[in-house]
Amino acid sequence: MRWLAMTPSVVADLPGVGTTMETETATDRTGRGRVEGYYAVLARHERGLWVLVLLAALADVLLTYHGLQIGLTEANPVARGAIEGYGYWTMLALKGGALAVGVACWVALPDRFSPVIPLGLAIPWVVASLINLTLILVVS
Repeated sequence: MRWLAMTPSVVADLPGVGTTMETETATDRTGRGRVEGYYAVLARHERGLWVLVLLAALADVLLTYHGLQIGLTEANPVARGAIEGYGYWTMLALKGGALAVGVACWVALPDRFSPVIPLGLAIPWVVASLINLTLILVVS
């Protein structure tokens, strides 16, 4: 039975989906081939991941700013101290610094591993944005 007919297209991109046990290679059963396949899936979506990174960073900064304006506090002590000491523009500087480190790592890594960098930046910023949005909606 082929799983491809029963899965969404994103899941169909994953290695091993749509194959039978007889067609899997030895590396697939050990997991090494499967991990390489996940990197290939990320590589196909790398540009979209970078767009997500930029949108998530912007959303996090804007939602944090709005949250601070309505009386919420910054949970990150480093960011809180920077904002209190130097103003709201430091949020952009902190995000820019994190993005610069991410881009430097992206350049330094071999091409097959580089798509992990935008994923690693996007996940916490998307989560932070969702938390900020939830808090804003609860307080408003």
